Amino acid sequence: MKRILLGLIAILFLLNGCEYLGSDPTPPPAPVDGLINVSIIEAYEDYNKIGYPSFYLRMFTEKDYPCFNYKILSDIKISGPEINVSVMGVSLPGNICLTALGPATSLDKLSLSEGDYKLIINDNQVISAYNVSVTKSYISFDKTASGSTIVKSKLRWRYPDNSFVYMCGTLTQDSVICNDFLDTVKSKISLSEFTFPDSGAIPYASVSQGHYYDMPAKYFLYQSELDFNKIEGILKDYKEKYLINKKGYGISIINWLNKTVYSWLL
Repeated sequence: MKRILLGLIAILFLLNGCEYLGSDPTPPPAPVDGLINVSIIEAYEDYNKIGYPSFYLRMFTEKDYPCFNYKILSDIKISGPEINVSVMGVSLPGNICLTALGPATSLDKLSLSEGDYKLIINDNQVISAYNVSVTKSYISFDKTASGSTIVKSKLRWRYPDNSFVYMCGTLTQDSVICNDFLDTVKSKISLSEFTFPDSGAIPYASVSQGHYYDMPAKYFLYQSELDFNKIEGILKDYKEKYLINKKGYGISIINWLNKTVYSWLL
């Protein structure tokens, strides 16, 4: 529910900041001005639904444009171990400007499996090439030629199977809640805590936000989805016993299949 409300607020905000720039609904793309950041990430086809993460090619410009809904237009073809991306330019969908500065962006789903690939990006006849390795644990980039694209993180860790992130924030005087509830969960289901390596980007959030006390995120492996599904009931019971008069706290648990448990929804 909180996600839906935030989405509605964002839509109302965006509509209030729209400007229609003309009668042509499909203006021709303009050349990209400057460098493009490129990465292959894991994400969900619908951020609000349960499902397996998929691979996506994400690009965004170093330059900020006067409307933050500028899109990078590209044509992507995968042939065996070769991924060819032709960047055609940037465009404003529907000729409607969402009036705030921001980069031009794109997010395109890729049908990849584990293995080694050659990623070739053609931006107005300027070629960038990368060796890309996709393993069970990570996605890595190694640039092989100069060009008009760059990679911010050369190593991205993937969502481990049967994993989740635990985030907790409270009022300063109630910070004990975060570890106390976690101990309660550990007493009822089998969990194994793990950490991601220091180098590289991680798929989960690293901390909760918006509280007086925000505990650094913790990551766990569990044995089965049946075990994970028990956490919602455990949190509900914990709230009724210990948090009925507490305010200003939030507990979030999100797993690798995009299943969520939010304290404020129980």
